[in-house]
Amino acid sequence: MDIRKAIKLVFLNLVILFLLLVLTEGFSGIILFCMNLQESRSTELAERFHTKYDPELGWVNIPSKHIADFYGTGKEIRINGQGFRSDYDFSIKVPEKKVRIICSGDSFTMGYGVSNKQTWPNILTSYNSAVETVNMGQGGYGLDQIYLWYMRDGTKFDHDVHLVAFIGDDFVRMVRSEMFGYAKPFLKLESGSLVTCNTPVPKISYVFRWFTRNREIVNNLSTVTLLTRFIRKESSSEIKATVEHKEQILEQILLNLERINKAKGSIFVLVWLPNSNNEDFDDIRGGIRQMSRKNDWYFIDLTPEMEKLGKGRGRMFIPDDKALPQFTRFAGHYSEEGNRIIAKALYNKLELIPEISKKLNSSIMRQ
Repeated sequence: MDIRKAIKLVFLNLVILFLLLVLTEGFSGIILFCMNLQESRSTELAERFHTKYDPELGWVNIPSKHIADFYGTGKEIRINGQGFRSDYDFSIKVPEKKVRIICSGDSFTMGYGVSNKQTWPNILTSYNSAVETVNMGQGGYGLDQIYLWYMRDGTKFDHDVHLVAFIGDDFVRMVRSEMFGYAKPFLKLESGSLVTCNTPVPKISYVFRWFTRNREIVNNLSTVTLLTRFIRKESSSEIKATVEHKEQILEQILLNLERINKAKGSIFVLVWLPNSNNEDFDDIRGGIRQMSRKNDWYFIDLTPEMEKLGKGRGRMFIPDDKALPQFTRFAGHYSEEGNRIIAKALYNKLELIPEISKKLNSSIMRQ
């Protein structure tokens, strides 16, 4: 065999080996893709079962929706006709001899994993018969959506106190145009005023829910990864501006909320809800404390309530082995005991605010 034939044979073998590797890699990728789809087929965000698309907010509760045993036996979710998690509708005016508290927040306020009666906003009513709470918590909301929902629907109702409760993750969500793959609005500053961007919220992620739910799996395909490198677009200038000015946007959100509450005769209170990754947001928590002192806002940090439990802090949260397999991101939310701990500590601190204590005591006296 001459040298040329030998070279051709080696080259042909290398080509065949390369093609086999490509086929094997591609086949393996398809198998892994199918396995991942199989694992994710039976899981979904719990919010998808009780929310619908909203062009201004992204997603909102379906009015009058009721699902028995939603989070487990005896743990129903009931949405009233106004879109709040409640067993009944609220009057526009505060009922006589009542102190109405609107509780704005995310899934930790909504009460992910527990029944309507076991959420910390509802438990607040058990400490004082004069208290009526409106649960304006929604799963996956950032501080931007919390603000926008209150401004659109919460301001329709008279109230005595407005609690804006948040976890550290809410500030990360605030500078994003999507959450869990679903499009959402976000805010930016223009000439010192807040401007809502990404509205009407693109509906495509809500229409093609299978793709949205499995987007991470699809994105892991080598073909998709390769194409993404060539067609990747830079973040929009609006999102960049939001990230660069998130502290100013946060302060403007809170200033607007303070102004609206003052006009309605409502007491504005910020509440930091601790969670399992609380330490990751110590800088943000400290920044809000300083911001609150500068603007003379009431700020209740419930982190010490978790820290005093020491190694027992885990009982505040739903453990992995108690999470329902059909829902994603279930574990880590407040357990029934966690909601009770938060509600008790929060009520005690609210009573220390003279303006709120006066309202509570005067309502009791009228009963």
